[in-house]
Amino acid sequence: MASSGCHPCVDLLNKDELLETLQRPEYDSVWNSDFKGAKGTDIVLNLVNDGQFSSLYELYNKASVDKHPSIIVKHIKSIPMGSKLSTVPVTLSYERQVLQKLDEFCLNNKSLRMYLHVPDTAFAFLEKFPLQHSLRERLKNKDFSLDLAAAIVDSLAMIHKATHLQYNKTEYLEDLEAQLQTQHCQDIVEQLTFVAPFQKNNRLIEEDHIIEETLKRVNEKPIVSTAVKDMKNVFHFTKECLIHGNLQLDSIYFTSSNNAYLTNFEFSHIGPVSYDMACLLVNYITFFYYHLEHFHQPDTCSRFSQCLIEFMKISGLKYTELMKLKSDQKFWSEVAGFTGCEIIKRLLEPFHLKTLQGCQHARKDMLEVGFRLLYAYKNISSIDSLLIIAFMLVY
Repeated sequence: MASSGCHPCVDLLNKDELLETLQRPEYDSVWNSDFKGAKGTDIVLNLVNDGQFSSLYELYNKASVDKHPSIIVKHIKSIPMGSKLSTVPVTLSYERQVLQKLDEFCLNNKSLRMYLHVPDTAFAFLEKFPLQHSLRERLKNKDFSLDLAAAIVDSLAMIHKATHLQYNKTEYLEDLEAQLQTQHCQDIVEQLTFVAPFQKNNRLIEEDHIIEETLKRVNEKPIVSTAVKDMKNVFHFTKECLIHGNLQLDSIYFTSSNNAYLTNFEFSHIGPVSYDMACLLVNYITFFYYHLEHFHQPDTCSRFSQCLIEFMKISGLKYTELMKLKSDQKFWSEVAGFTGCEIIKRLLEPFHLKTLQGCQHARKDMLEVGFRLLYAYKNISSIDSLLIIAFMLVY
């Protein structure tokens, strides 16, 4: 099965290897009991989601699918970079440690549990989704209900508050960082976000004249490159709590009752909460411009724009209400700067957004948003001012 454009390799899973693992005596458990007597011909493996760094599959025994639930298989991919980071593995063993720690300090957290990961393998077995749709699917279907926005920040704030310095002793966070050894994940995200998109050998710059012209501003206006360096330093030195670190469209899923569950914690580390909020906002900005590119009636476009802007505003207000941060102004300034960097990262190789493939106007407009936020981030002190700067051309 071919993987996304970010991953030139083919994403393969061997059903026989999965079944052999499930049938080992040492892994005998209730969650995998349905596979004990199964044969390879009984096993069905369906792709659920093909993401940047991992794929999710539904695995079930077709001989008893009506009696027993399926399980989820996560298959990790290599980092899609032609740099030194391509040799650094993204490991499921690390993600399992993170999930175990989440359960220790936040028992009711809404994350997908990992049943089993065998060391040195590229796959793991997760609990069966109690879920129906990913954030990508909900936004693509123009589902911008305020309940949905609140559910996402509820789940995110619950995880953040459990380890945040504002609610815990410094020694607690230092001990958690030492136990998880999170520095390697921080280094990877730092390189992917603040370094790789601006490298001269970026293939997309050579292939896309619109992006090439826009990116000239990085060299022509030092304010942009300075802002990126400033945000890189904030990211590197801010140790507030355990953050998700890669909160993208396929890292959030929903139940039928609109509870939001988080997955893909392979880049989780001790860092700034503002980075997670920025990643979340970029998901919304992506679909803002995706839908605008496909609207042809001005009235419909205007109503949609106001609806999604309100969705983002509620997300921001709800999060700060839950977290009760000491400085909202500092938080939103950081969110604005990180949002600008994250937009540029997601639009450039090797991260090219599948959602916006073929949407030339949307990609250009999103880049403009990223640069505006980097120009102005120091003067942004609230979710309102962030949205005004980001969407001033739409207003």
